[in-house]
Amino acid sequence: MKSAITALVAALVLVPAAARAEHGYVGLGLDAGGPQGLGASVVVRPVSWLRLHGGATTDLAAPGVRGGFTLAVPWYIGPALTAEAGYQWPGNFNHLARLVTGNDPHISLLDHVGYRYASLQAGLDLGWPRWFQLTLRAGYSAIAAETSGLPAYVASQAPGSTVRVGREASVRVLTPSASVGLLFYVR
Repeated sequence: MKSAITALVAALVLVPAAARAEHGYVGLGLDAGGPQGLGASVVVRPVSWLRLHGGATTDLAAPGVRGGFTLAVPWYIGPALTAEAGYQWPGNFNHLARLVTGNDPHISLLDHVGYRYASLQAGLDLGWPRWFQLTLRAGYSAIAAETSGLPAYVASQAPGSTVRVGREASVRVLTPSASVGLLFYVR
């Protein structure tokens, strides 16, 4: 994960000056969707059909980071393909469950949830490619996480039972994902 973030930062910093002068734009991206939650990113477009982005996210339980790239046709309505990867630090999802359901489930397995993800999404960019765009995306995300407190949780659910869990579990999911965002270019 660190090497991917390092590579993204290097690509953002080392974009050739000639490409930036001819096609380059720097901007801010704001988006919402899954699995990243809410995000804000710095966006660099070294050539008209490529955008690199890196920034911060939150799933409303904890902060995270992500980086990726988008291949796009720079039209007023243009197709785009986005690939990104990110990490969400562990947070208490009981608070998020309370926001959604209105009652406090306090499930110990939700006390410490963090995950890694990689997404591939296709969609449309709408707007003027030099200044502002609305992005609509849908695709798939691979999510990986490890449980925290699974043996204690299983033991508390069936006291006196012969069912035992000896260690934490790894969870891997491939799931549909979607996002909507705004891009604002300042240069």
